Amino acid sequence: RENKRQKKPSVGVSCYTAPDAAIVADAEVDFIVVGDSLAMTLLGHDSTLPATMAVMELFVAATRRGLTGKNTPLISGDMPLGSYQPSDRDAVVNACALIQAGADLVKLEGCMPERIKALANAGIGVVAHLGLQPQMKALVGGWKVQGKTYDEANDLCCDVDAVIKAGAVIVLLEAVPAEVAKWIVELQLEDPDCKDVPLLGIGCGPHVDGQLLVLSDLVGEFRQFKSRFAKRYAEIATEKTGAVLRYVNEVRVRVFPDADTSYSMDKDELKLLLEDKGERDV
Repeated sequence: RENKRQKKPSVGVSCYTAPDAAIVADAEVDFIVVGDSLAMTLLGHDSTLPATMAVMELFVAATRRGLTGKNTPLISGDMPLGSYQPSDRDAVVNACALIQAGADLVKLEGCMPERIKALANAGIGVVAHLGLQPQMKALVGGWKVQGKTYDEANDLCCDVDAVIKAGAVIVLLEAVPAEVAKWIVELQLEDPDCKDVPLLGIGCGPHVDGQLLVLSDLVGEFRQFKSRFAKRYAEIATEKTGAVLRYVNEVRVRVFPDADTSYSMDKDELKLLLEDKGERDV
């Protein structure tokens, strides 16, 4: 919220492991999202749905362990499908598990004011994820931009208003036209109850209060597909492939390992060993 008051865009990265958390923290990001996208980008599934509470707790904890330096961005942990939809009680119990694992906030998908109120009343900060909702992609026709019509844009604006007034501390919009996101931000600023709540975007244009990208997208490590909004700042997958190829080639021509990457034995001990070998041969 301080960034919003200063009109300074917040920067977030979605990552899941201790080494990656340390890297993005060193880059001075403001927040990390341990997203259920890990089911796809890390575990090889074709959707986010196989992520479970056990999986999310594991990777939230790993991410927290990676934050050992001076810069400690906020961690938001995704609540996977089935962890919050059934009841307020389920939502609170599972959100508490993510907080205990190391999250500062939890993120849930959809306009669910009653769940957000229950979590807020339990003292848990909520990130409300609207627009394209990967857990519900079958209901919205797949990976499609949301809010493209007048009615859809109005509905989305009403949802933003509802989740904020229910207690959401951050709203994340995904895959929404830039013009619609700008319009929502402007309307939000006119409402005293909503104007201080950051509205962040992933694929929503430049007018929101901050941006989020998945680390494996922005460094070019996830190659199954590329979303339009996922700008690549590196090609790590290509670099990794090249490194492994060089390793394979050096092993096959016996260049690796060499003296610098091998251990050696004390010369006197080696002499005894070789003498022992001679006696054994006799």
